Amino acid sequence: MKSLLIFSVSILFTFSLNAQIKNCGTEIDNSNIDRLKEYNQRWQDRSLSEKAYGTTTFNVPIQLHILRNDAGTGGISEADCLRAFERLNKFYINASIHFYQVDAINYIDETLFYDYNKTQMNSLDAAHGVTNVMNIYVANTVSNSSGSAICGHAQFPGGLDFVMQATSCMKNGSTLAHEVGHYLGLYHTHSTVFGDEAVDGSDCSTEGDLLCDTPADPRLSGGSNFNSSGCNYYGTVTDENGQLYDPMVTNVMSYASKECRVDFTEEQYDRILWTLENERTYLDWPTVLIDVDAYFYVMPLVDCYNVTAIDFYNASEAGDTYSWDFGDGTGTSTAESPSYIYALPGIYDVTLVTTDLLGFTSAYTKTISVGTVDLPYTNDFENGTTDIDIFNIANRWKNQVTVSTVAAGAGAYGMLMDGTELSSTSPSFKTPTTATAFDDLWNPYYKSKVSLCVNATGYLGVSLDFDKRQIRTSNDNYTNLRVLVNGVQINNVISVENSFTDDPGFTNYSFDLSAYDGTVFTLTIEGSHKYNANFGGSLSGSATMIDNINIGGTVDPTVVGIYEQAISSVRTYPNPFTNQLRITSTNVIEGIPVFTDLSGQKLGSQIEMIRVSATTYLCEMSNLASGIYLVKMGEDVVRVVKK
Repeated sequence: MKSLLIFSVSILFTFSLNAQIKNCGTEIDNSNIDRLKEYNQRWQDRSLSEKAYGTTTFNVPIQLHILRNDAGTGGISEADCLRAFERLNKFYINASIHFYQVDAINYIDETLFYDYNKTQMNSLDAAHGVTNVMNIYVANTVSNSSGSAICGHAQFPGGLDFVMQATSCMKNGSTLAHEVGHYLGLYHTHSTVFGDEAVDGSDCSTEGDLLCDTPADPRLSGGSNFNSSGCNYYGTVTDENGQLYDPMVTNVMSYASKECRVDFTEEQYDRILWTLENERTYLDWPTVLIDVDAYFYVMPLVDCYNVTAIDFYNASEAGDTYSWDFGDGTGTSTAESPSYIYALPGIYDVTLVTTDLLGFTSAYTKTISVGTVDLPYTNDFENGTTDIDIFNIANRWKNQVTVSTVAAGAGAYGMLMDGTELSSTSPSFKTPTTATAFDDLWNPYYKSKVSLCVNATGYLGVSLDFDKRQIRTSNDNYTNLRVLVNGVQINNVISVENSFTDDPGFTNYSFDLSAYDGTVFTLTIEGSHKYNANFGGSLSGSATMIDNINIGGTVDPTVVGIYEQAISSVRTYPNPFTNQLRITSTNVIEGIPVFTDLSGQKLGSQIEMIRVSATTYLCEMSNLASGIYLVKMGEDVVRVVKK
């Protein structure tokens, strides 16, 4: 049976007031404290070997149980569950964990459990629990043993394979990830059972949540020390040493409001994976019973200095062997989650073929952008979808980036960055001013961004311009746009042209990027949105439309005639470089490349060159000082920059 975890961009979250005030019901008490102390000791005594995440993907089986009344009515919808699982996988893939459903949904039509109380856990598990999988139950409401409403609860390692969710909380975006965190060994960031963690971190490995990259947390509480409308901690209490707390308000295992919780830390990922490999080793399911399904992620772009080295995350189901084609005509791999260095920049279709134990196969193809764009660069999106393939697109949970006939300042297509939602229910927002929109718009589910790696070496007076149009709801202060270079905002936030109305048409915006002349830089356009984008032009949605992007400048007169990558047969990567430089040519390289400084002085023994192929050299440049150098190959001369 195919997994029900179908990936898409739009995910439903319902943020009700009740969901925001309910806490977690997972507790450390007399029933589990002794085994958890033993578990903690095993964690402390673990071997500090190389982390496993990023090299292999651990597929964790789940069984979904939906509780309904005796008549078979009520209960959460299958679609809402799929979206919650989708989000769960996005949280945990950075720990190389992928959750999949091993069988059809189990509908439990018993009014006795429909409004579930925590005292019913053992009887519910005995009647319906499946062995060797994580059982996730969704009830109409959930309460603790005293009858107070809670969002859900889970069993720590050593307990039952049991995770319970209230319907409203299953849909709020982070409670499922929170409870699964408990199931895989994480404690609340504000936990005090093992001691009160000091703000200075001096006891971080033995007190609090036992992790050192999760700051001490006084226990966040909306209205008393935490602003749920801005994800801001404003408490003034101090720890035992008199130091003010500075908690991580985006941590999934905190008591921040549900929509603020979007992050795990490295040590949390480490503990999750260690727990899976050492404490819940039985989480296995015969792969012959699961249809093979190929899928992979591409690791997010960190910067533009090494953009030809790409890391791939395998997230296939039921895979036994893997065959990768990196789309450049030569690169292949049979590794589970490989890394690959492309010789040249470009757009590549990467294909993974996954084969299961019975020999059945599944293929998945993703288009990726590799390397930099050279100046001058223009994009009017008239080629449709292929024109956004060059961008590194970071869609947050509710947003998407597409090409659209509506988003066109001239011609047929433009780039559409919109916020989509499948429900009219939205979280409460702190109304921002235009100048501080992205500071106040704390909720990251409503942002989309696209990035380009731009190679401006050899150019002066670099500039950017594009056409934009925005549509919005009549009272929507959230349709905003900004431009960043290397992660730094370079302009005031751009809002709609006139308050309370859509932009009537496209407006051209220009930006001076001369501060980045002669460099390789990351250019980012980020949009922030709310509600459902209405492509018909009415005022019921919001979106940002981009068209006719131009990035240009003038060739640096000091290198006129000796360097123009766009027409040269020679390419160098990365450029700027740190220690190693790769030189490639579209033709066979005759002889050895010659390096000089700008005065023409040859560098000679300071560089070690290895001929990788007839068209490629790998150069070790660690002995060179930072600066600008020239590489001469026949008639071609290329300028390179060492950081």
